[in-house]
Amino acid sequence: MAVPQRVILFVYYMAQRSLLSLCIILVLSASAVAAYYFLTRDQAQESAVNPEFPFERNNALNEPPFDLASLPGTLLLPSGKSSYTQFDLSTQRGSSGTLPPGIEGDLLDMVSSPKGDVVAYITAADSKYNLAFKGADWEYTFRLKAPLADLAWSPDGSMVAFSSFRPEMDGWTVFTLDLSGDKKKLEAFSETPGHSPQFLSNNSIVYLRENALYTTTIGGAPDLVTTFDGVPPQLADAASFNIPSLSVSSDRTQLAFSNPLEETIYLVDLVGGIPRGDVPSQKVRFLNVGGYDPIFSPDGAFLAIVHPIDGIIVFSTESLLGWVVAPLPENTWLNNPIFAWVTDTP
Repeated sequence: MAVPQRVILFVYYMAQRSLLSLCIILVLSASAVAAYYFLTRDQAQESAVNPEFPFERNNALNEPPFDLASLPGTLLLPSGKSSYTQFDLSTQRGSSGTLPPGIEGDLLDMVSSPKGDVVAYITAADSKYNLAFKGADWEYTFRLKAPLADLAWSPDGSMVAFSSFRPEMDGWTVFTLDLSGDKKKLEAFSETPGHSPQFLSNNSIVYLRENALYTTTIGGAPDLVTTFDGVPPQLADAASFNIPSLSVSSDRTQLAFSNPLEETIYLVDLVGGIPRGDVPSQKVRFLNVGGYDPIFSPDGAFLAIVHPIDGIIVFSTESLLGWVVAPLPENTWLNNPIFAWVTDTP
């Protein structure tokens, strides 16, 4: 007896649906496995030392590679509109700090001068941005419409560098202010396209421009840092919350910068000047870890970074081994999710 054609078509249709369903299940299963891999590949074994921060990234170390109680100083972290967290690294406990009288708005950045006698703040209020200086006998505030970020002091405390977004240029500009003269009438001393400035000396800075590394003397022409020992002159583009950032140690002997998409932190030896061209391999070292906003300890012996999952990781700049010391800071969308690493709180 011949099978009716509609029965054949029905069986064929159901077979197609079954095959399609199987394909969908396989694709979803593969996606789930891939998602699990990428979400967990950076999470090493559970740390018995920091149960509140269960993931550590140290090649599955069972204990911290250095004495956590000996970590120097305090991290200043964003915590609220007009407050910040003072995270004591030796005790791994935080306390709240508030802006002093006269400093208004949401806190975006704060950095103390090398002598600790003046603190520079960036705040935002009423769709405007403030660059404020607060000292024992001196106060001054700039009010601008353009966003501000990336505060840095010169080694002698006579100059401040910062970044400002220029809508007419569709990009960031690095400004420097000379604080050695009349403090009642401050004016921009120099400017150059770029962001994330750090002082190499009292009259020179290193900064990022179009995701490339540049140096310049104050008021001078930009100078592109050429490739040195495997580090490309062009850093990979990164998402706005993972913008490549720079840090220079207080003694100006080390430079660190991040390249989040490569999951790499570069450590550069600055003794003898910033490396250029073909240099020995020991001048550049790598931390193969995803993270951003590197910042040196006051003595340069440690480097803290923000990891988007694990939180704040501190590395020894000698051994390059690290340990998670704090959870992810609030407001990590800021250009500077770690304001500063200081010896004493402001």
